[in-house]
Amino acid sequence: MNLLIIQFNIIIIFIINIQHDIVLVYGSTITRNDVCKKTISCEGTSASGNDAVAMGYATTASGLNAVALGFNTLAAGSITTAIGSNTTATGDFGTSMGYSTIANCGATEPSNWQACVAMGFNINNTESESLAVSGNVHARNVKLFGNDERFKENITNANVETCLFNINKIRVVNYQLSKNVCKHQGYMAKDMLDKCQQELIGITSQQVDSVLPNAIGSGISSLKLVDRSPSFNNNKSQEDQQQEEILEDIHDVKGLDMNQIIAQLIGSIQTLSKQNEKLINRVNKLETMMMMKDYKL
Repeated sequence: MNLLIIQFNIIIIFIINIQHDIVLVYGSTITRNDVCKKTISCEGTSASGNDAVAMGYATTASGLNAVALGFNTLAAGSITTAIGSNTTATGDFGTSMGYSTIANCGATEPSNWQACVAMGFNINNTESESLAVSGNVHARNVKLFGNDERFKENITNANVETCLFNINKIRVVNYQLSKNVCKHQGYMAKDMLDKCQQELIGITSQQVDSVLPNAIGSGISSLKLVDRSPSFNNNKSQEDQQQEEILEDIHDVKGLDMNQIIAQLIGSIQTLSKQNEKLINRVNKLETMMMMKDYKL
């Protein structure tokens, strides 16, 4: 039996090994049969699903093998996990993490494998086999395995000349993040707000949709923007923060598949390269003709 209890003042760290039938939580010994279908620790928790576990305060694990941890979390789908505060995992094999996130896998794009993950703050992921993150993603390196040739069929050469035509139709714009987005990210002081609203250059999903509709996805059904600035949330209890006024509720958030854009850019460069090569050959011929004409004179 693997069992470790380390106590430092009021902090208790525990490791649970249910395979060996004994679990120790806050000094109480519970058998495996007691843990399954029941609740571990605090007030208001409920683990009604088979082999479900609920830990924390006001957590509910009603799905098969569901796990709900933290504050006011709900794991209702089969083999789901809800962690954090006010998170919900309703689609099968879903995981919701952070604050007020929802993993409702398969709601908009159903499949037999409805696994999905929602992470961050106030984000709703309804697309199967997907990861939705509200906020920045920091990674040392990212490799996209979906481009492996073995995942594809009916592979043919694309008409790269149409790529240049498409790219020329996409509008490149200067823009600023909206004040609601900045407040949602926690910026409030004027200097911080100015930094958040600095002028950027980019493209919009709505405009790309009119040119390359296959490059647009809408797996995130909604994103609620609330005021997360320190001055707004200081000295507020967790219960009070649940009643925060929503700044904006954005439905059908449009995502952009940058692989499609990159492919269009590669095709455009290849088209321009061919055009440039033709021009160079033409210039060389004209220079040769001029040299021969000068020589005859």
